[in-house]
Order: sequence, then C-alpha cells, then structure tokens
Amino acid sequence: MTEFTSEWIAKARNACIFFGEPATTEFRKALDEIERLQQCIAELEQERRWIPVLDWPPEVGWYRVITNNGTEQIRQYVRVPDRDIHYWDVKDGEWIMMYTNPPLPNHHRRENERNTR
Repeated sequence: MTEFTSEWIAKARNACIFFGEPATTEFRKALDEIERLQQCIAELEQERRWIPVLDWPPEVGWYRVITNNGTEQIRQYVRVPDRDIHYWDVKDGEWIMMYTNPPLPNHHRRENERNTR
C-alpha cells in the first residue's frame, strides 16, 4: 500500500527518541496518524470491493456494476416489496456480473441517464 509498512513505523518509533522533545512527541503523533489513515483506506477498499451477483444487494439504489460485456456501468437495483419483485434496470441483452457496495448517491441517476441516451 505505501512505504510506511508496520515494520518501518515500528523502527521509526524506536529511532525518534533521538530527536528530543517536543519533536519525539510530534513525530509519534504523525506515525499514529499514518496508521489511522492506513486503517481507514483498508476499510474503504474492503467496503467498495466488487461483489459477484450471487444474491440481491442489501438495499435499493444506483450501483457501480460490471456488465456481461465487461464494461463498468451505473445501473439501478429495484425492489417492489409488496410483490416480492427484485430486478436490475438494464439495457436489452445486458446483465449484471458484479456490483460494488454501498449504492451511489441519487445524483448519479441523472448523470447515468445523460450518458446512456
């Protein structure tokens, strides 16, 4: 992910004692922040991974998808609860292979409509 591996950070923590105060404290705060940001990045990468379409998405909305022709598109997943109907709003001959979580904000709907006309 970066040159700031856990081993590098551990060595830097040990070496910073030679800086003297307040530099040592500030350097350790910076290392803490690097670790915090790396954790956030890892969580976001996991959250937005591609999910094979083996089951329906957890919620309705617009999703970034990979279609049967291998292209990345934005498509809507729709659920009609009172009739127990689930479907992807796709073009003729198109089907969804994978999608990402979570759904995109609704403003992508207008952008997608412009791009698919």
